[in-house]
Amino acid sequence: MSVPSRSECNHCQTELPLVHIRCSECSNTSICLSCFSKGVEFRNHLKTHSYKIIDKGSFQVVDPNWTAFEEKLLLDGIEQFGIGNWEDVAVHIGERTSKEVEEHYYASYIESVDLGRVTVPNDIPNRMTDHTPPLHESILSIQLPRLDLDKEEELELAYMPLRDDYEMEHDNEAEILISGLAINGDEDELDLDLKVAQVGMYLDKLKERHRRKSVAREYHLVEKFIGKPLPGAKQDRDYLKRLRLCFQYMREEQALNFARDARKEQILKTKIKHLKMYRKNGIKRLEDGVVFDVKQRRRNKINSEIRQSSTSDSSQNEKPIDRLSSEYGHHLLSSDEKTMCRMLKMIPSRYLTTKTLIIKDFIQKKYGLGIKIRFPGYLEKFQRKKIQSFLNNNGWLPRVSAQ
Repeated sequence: MSVPSRSECNHCQTELPLVHIRCSECSNTSICLSCFSKGVEFRNHLKTHSYKIIDKGSFQVVDPNWTAFEEKLLLDGIEQFGIGNWEDVAVHIGERTSKEVEEHYYASYIESVDLGRVTVPNDIPNRMTDHTPPLHESILSIQLPRLDLDKEEELELAYMPLRDDYEMEHDNEAEILISGLAINGDEDELDLDLKVAQVGMYLDKLKERHRRKSVAREYHLVEKFIGKPLPGAKQDRDYLKRLRLCFQYMREEQALNFARDARKEQILKTKIKHLKMYRKNGIKRLEDGVVFDVKQRRRNKINSEIRQSSTSDSSQNEKPIDRLSSEYGHHLLSSDEKTMCRMLKMIPSRYLTTKTLIIKDFIQKKYGLGIKIRFPGYLEKFQRKKIQSFLNNNGWLPRVSAQ
């Protein structure tokens, strides 16, 4: 909307509001409402002169952000250009975008409770309903999803994405059936029936063409032809391959639902088995279960390494000792202790520390001292038991102290 030029009251020289008084007998004489209410007179203007009220349409009617003048231009523009041509309506109004015009019209004149819902009710009385069935229901009305291909793949397949067609379709000469048909006024009934039969044959060919496209989309034949990965994560695709014998008589949606439910059942069974293992080991909180899993994986790893080292030959067993010989404290160990360190995968310094703490703990318990020994965090429970058993067998501790 164009902004009007600044005008002033001819008496007090203040800027005229959008609603003001204009004298009908004096030329170019405008008065503000304040001066008009006081009955001022100046020059040739008298308070008894006839007048008219000037309103530039600044007040709001429906929306506080839209003036009455803009509302009038909006309705005039819709009447002139029609609903939907919002660009032209916006140009007609002036300082409004097409999006603002469209949103304001639907919000104020269609969806508004005070205006739109009143003038256009949901239930129109005496409304006629068309109950006649459609003349022709065809599978051709079902829209297929467009293929997500890049330019090179489109050229390889001769695919036209805007038409969703290929340069060579199934039964590519099907259009010949109707290409030469024309309606003449002097045809008899037999000729018309023949042309209708040709059109029916053409529609059957189109249906078969559409069916083949649907099969290609449903079973991802295009992706398999190009070599693109199928949708979904790799483990889900592998799981689907294992279940493909069950999918022989299922459609894609049924097969995916079946695979999803079977996968969910498998996951739930694994979780139940895991929870039973927690309960068997006296774990009642999930936080403790996480700690248990970490230690369990560590124990399994160490046990597997011990089994591998115990099954290796003597020449392979000497290699860890050679590596341990460069560690600090190696010269303080006996041959049996070196073998123990090799089996437990423990360096000599840690073994000596653990050995000292076990002996110290035995002495304190023997003399009734209540000081509890804190073993280092890197020491596993099975390592402590192995070392304590070794000390018992070699006379460092009496057997009665073994736990």
